[in-house]
Amino acid sequence: MEKTFLLGVGAQKSGTTWVYRYLQGHPECALGRIKEMASLATLFDETGPLDRQKAKLETLQKVSAKMALRMRLDKVTDESLTELFDKIQHVAADYDWSSYLQYYAGQFEQKPASKLTADLTPEYGLMSEQALARAKNELEKAGYRVKVLFLMREPVERCYSALRMAYRRGLKAGRPMLEMPDVNFATDAIQPWVYERTRYEKILPKIESVFAPQDRYIAFFETFFNAQSVQNLCEFLGIAFVPINFGKRVNTWPRIVEPSAVEWSQVQTFYQETYKYCAAKFGADLISDLWGYDAKSMSS
Repeated sequence: MEKTFLLGVGAQKSGTTWVYRYLQGHPECALGRIKEMASLATLFDETGPLDRQKAKLETLQKVSAKMALRMRLDKVTDESLTELFDKIQHVAADYDWSSYLQYYAGQFEQKPASKLTADLTPEYGLMSEQALARAKNELEKAGYRVKVLFLMREPVERCYSALRMAYRRGLKAGRPMLEMPDVNFATDAIQPWVYERTRYEKILPKIESVFAPQDRYIAFFETFFNAQSVQNLCEFLGIAFVPINFGKRVNTWPRIVEPSAVEWSQVQTFYQETYKYCAAKFGADLISDLWGYDAKSMSS
């Protein structure tokens, strides 16, 4: 039986973690504990993110130190061993294609009747078209049917969600003096790391160039979390629809503060080309309904 490999290429903060959790618990899917392997950009794109590699190594170092302490205290558990092995594979996959493939082969070994595995790494949307094509081709050589998922969210909402996530991670890392995410929103929301992930007019053409129509699933965050949409995704993936509680969200952060209306409008104007592209591609009425996009008001 041909196995399906799903590449989730974004967008960040648009529902990929929810999809991962759904597929991870699906009886026909073989997903491990690593949602974002994040290795394809390193393996196939010369501009792969070095900061992600560094973060992986730092995490492995911390987990290794914990394991060393567990060994001294004679408190090694199966869970701690699995965690350490996952972190080792997470790092190894950045430097060795066979290690990347072995991780996913291992998931199928644990659930041999499964039809699908997935690497849901939003950063893959930033890969060049050539690198994305190379990754797809190599996965196909390994025997997979490769499909792609791209969820998009209202541009400014996506930016603000990403900034709140960055703030949360900063606090967790022990940087309590960070400014709240609403401060300097008009400036922060157009930083390269935010901007690059929001320019759907740059990402979607690459997806459409590399993947055939029957192998790509493109949807909106705003309309995704319902039974019909997830059933459509399951049909696309060739797996049965399994009902789930749509009221439970994951990877969210409370909206304690809000940017000013002036700054919000400034960021909308900055991303005007993204709104225009999506309105032309998906229909002005749909984008207006979902995102409140008004071409006349934004261009005035």
